[in-house]
Amino acid sequence: MENSIIYAQFIGIIFSIIGAGILLNYNFYRKLAETMDDYPPVIFVVGIAGTILGLFMVNGHNIWSGEIWQILITIINWIILITGIITLAVTPLTLYIVKLWKNNSKVVLAEGSVVLITGLVLLYFGYLAQ
Repeated sequence: MENSIIYAQFIGIIFSIIGAGILLNYNFYRKLAETMDDYPPVIFVVGIAGTILGLFMVNGHNIWSGEIWQILITIINWIILITGIITLAVTPLTLYIVKLWKNNSKVVLAEGSVVLITGLVLLYFGYLAQ
């Protein structure tokens, strides 16, 4: 349980900051997507970072039973790992997603909202629900 609390705090803070950032500063994240589209080596670096981070997170927290928020952390860990792998292995799919980000503000704002809400839920379980 202690491990889950640490992960909830860590992911909660990061997701809350990123989600709020996307919602409050959409243009910055759009430019970030443009950078990935214009400079393919950035995609490689992002893929390597996501894969490494995902491996560490899955190895540190891979709990499929227990409370729902603990399982949510495990699912997030696996999503980070799988996203890193897909970014490296299926670059055309990554470029398609980057183009969605560049050209569709509704997709970005929806993703920002989901990330922010997930972050806030994890912050609650990481800090308040003990």
